[in-house]
Amino acid sequence: MKNLLILFLLLNASCKCSKTNKIKDASVAIPIEKTPTDSVPICIRDMIKKLEAEPVTSPPSKIYQYSFEGKTVFYLPPVCCDNFSELYNDSCKIIAYPDGGFTGKGDRRLPNFHDDKKEEKIIWEDKRKQ
Repeated sequence: MKNLLILFLLLNASCKCSKTNKIKDASVAIPIEKTPTDSVPICIRDMIKKLEAEPVTSPPSKIYQYSFEGKTVFYLPPVCCDNFSELYNDSCKIIAYPDGGFTGKGDRRLPNFHDDKKEEKIIWEDKRKQ
């Protein structure tokens, strides 16, 4: 997708754009998706790159950030049928699988996660179409 955008910008670099068209020349960077903030650990950014390199899931993948038991955690909801969700600490170590699986209750190591999580932020969501 980025390659098509770059090609479009290069082909239209000489365009004298109107006030309604914000593209002025090929050097303008257009954000395609919300990028992670600097506060997101590098290992989570690497996880995002890995997810972006894989096929689109159904439902599309997302990464949430929460405060849980006084610590920052990152939650990946389950995709499709009978898969576990994943809960990581800020070093990308798996803490638990809070939900999903055949029972829908995950690995049962943190049954209070969904009740006690706070400060929800969507860090990343896959905006690609299937």
